[in-house]
Amino acid sequence: MTLADVAQYAQRYKLPILAIASVLVFIVLWLAGGIGPGALAKSGLRDVSAHHAPMWLFAGLLVFTAWAFAAKALGRQDWLTGGNPGSFLGQARVYLATYTLAAIVAIGMIHLFSRNASAAGLRLLPGDLIIGLACLALAYPVIELASSGAITAHEWISNESTRPIAHDTLLTITTNFHDPWVWALIGAVVIGAPIVEETIYRVFLQTAMLRWFGSPWLAILISATAFTAMHYGFDQKGNEIMPYYSLAPLFVLAVAMGLAFERTRRIGVPIVMHIGFNALNVYFALRMEGLIG
Repeated sequence: MTLADVAQYAQRYKLPILAIASVLVFIVLWLAGGIGPGALAKSGLRDVSAHHAPMWLFAGLLVFTAWAFAAKALGRQDWLTGGNPGSFLGQARVYLATYTLAAIVAIGMIHLFSRNASAAGLRLLPGDLIIGLACLALAYPVIELASSGAITAHEWISNESTRPIAHDTLLTITTNFHDPWVWALIGAVVIGAPIVEETIYRVFLQTAMLRWFGSPWLAILISATAFTAMHYGFDQKGNEIMPYYSLAPLFVLAVAMGLAFERTRRIGVPIVMHIGFNALNVYFALRMEGLIG
């Protein structure tokens, strides 16, 4: 059997293979005490008592406002967009500048809050990279199962094919891959977006919900729902920026990142997971279009 035969076989039985892999992941996590009734409490919850829930929420809102304001304000600067904000050059520059500024604000807020909440898991540690990649590897079969399942359900119910590349930004990257400024856009998507989004949804929203309700699972699910909903919307022409069936893997990813944050009590872990996930999406989109080997 050749490598091509193995790949074809795996593609044909993708759903069953992913289902089996996902079950194995759950078994491993259950036996290791990573999930299950009271698992998070037994491992020790993050101490988020240094600030009240409204304060955590307000900090997240500040980062979100800085992000949204930067995108709107920078998109109107002719010196940045070259006088054409709708061009690829304009989009790439605005994306890079927006996420750079928003990431600076996000990191500043994390540093500010970590000084009075040293046990809230807000400090970056050397081992975050390895742990984050390991957590992503564990979660990936479940994320892919959610993606394949949602796509299969959509095609079966609507009798319509799905978009090969679901996100508009990924489509922009593949369409303009030979433009040097594509690397600015890739950098913003792969590094900038995870830092900003994890600060908003995991550091501040999830922490606020944990402070408010005292339940890590409720905090994880609320932040995951908000994170997923944020990615769904429409462009100026009324077209979906991301099809609804692509929200399923995002929700699973968000739950996995929230669980990893609570279980490890290290914010660097979900940030690394998010960076890895976005990097894989860019890689697979480029490979699907035959732009890389």
